Amino acid sequence: MAEFAHGPEQIANLELHLHAARDPEVQATSARSVEAYDRLATAVLTALGIPDAESHAPAAVALLYGLAVRRLATGDTSATGTADAFRLLLRGALPR
Repeated sequence: MAEFAHGPEQIANLELHLHAARDPEVQATSARSVEAYDRLATAVLTALGIPDAESHAPAAVALLYGLAVRRLATGDTSATGTADAFRLLLRGALPR
């Protein structure tokens, strides 16, 4: 997983979504990729006891995509702040 976060696979994943924005024929593939990440995030959030995990999963996925773009843009390979950002998101998902 750590290699994916810094390797060509991550760039290819992001390129897929950028290409889908320009080419409608690629959108279905891009959407399936995002849906798979949403399902994975739902499973993780459910395992963590987050209520209504399915509705929070897209925000978790978007957060991780955004952090990936930030890492690529800055050259930061340490993923500094990822855990803190995820904790902040999870706190917002917990019932008050």
